[in-house]
Amino acid sequence: MQHKSALAIICLLALAGCNRGGPSGGLMERMVADKAVPENGSFSFTHFWNFEMPRPSIPLRFERTRDACLKYKAMNCKLVSANMSTGDYPSASLEILLPHDRVDGFRKTVLAPVAGENVDDVKLRASGTRTDNVDTQSAGAARKVEQLTAYRDRLVALSKRPGLSIDDTIKLEAEISRVQGELDDAVSAKADVDGRVTRETVNISLGGQPPGAIAEVGRRASDILVSNTANALEFLIGVIPWLPIIAAAIALGYWLLRLLRRRKTAT
Repeated sequence: MQHKSALAIICLLALAGCNRGGPSGGLMERMVADKAVPENGSFSFTHFWNFEMPRPSIPLRFERTRDACLKYKAMNCKLVSANMSTGDYPSASLEILLPHDRVDGFRKTVLAPVAGENVDDVKLRASGTRTDNVDTQSAGAARKVEQLTAYRDRLVALSKRPGLSIDDTIKLEAEISRVQGELDDAVSAKADVDGRVTRETVNISLGGQPPGAIAEVGRRASDILVSNTANALEFLIGVIPWLPIIAAAIALGYWLLRLLRRRKTAT
């Protein structure tokens, strides 16, 4: 009886080994009936908002928008990424996940004036929405989790059978560990797809208003003056060693010119 049990387990592991690329076929297909997830019109929505405002307002609005997502639990917001760049042309970007009924309210939160800003200083310059059908991804993710779970449970049940040899036990434990790793990845992938359905992705871009031509020249006037002064000083320093040679050449040319005139007068 022990010999037959060991032989059955070895055959099982051999079949599993032939399907290392993933237990979705072969033995596992026979372990779990392939249940198709019903098509229910699952969609994910991605919004793109491009806001324009005075440049000093960008850091303030960035921090307020980030904190609104992190601190206000009622919004059920998840912050995916937040980036801020400073300098003459500061900018910021955020990616968040929001429930369907919180998107419009969050846009109003971004548009609300910050300290030192008027109501009309910030504008939504561009916006767009991309809709993706995730039925296939959702069905595939659910099916993979179901199949891996059933495969792991069958392996666990086999590992608890009496009369197993040490070698069979080691092989079963290794296979269970491998399948559990794949199951964890599949569960994470399914959670990601489900999250895209239950929440909408919002990409927020914060940029400064372009300055007028005169204002831009005024802002750069000091930089231009300093740069040109530095260039002139650098040229002068480079010429100083050549001044004696230039003076000698001028004096020699003047002396030759006078000599030629004297000879011409004598003639």
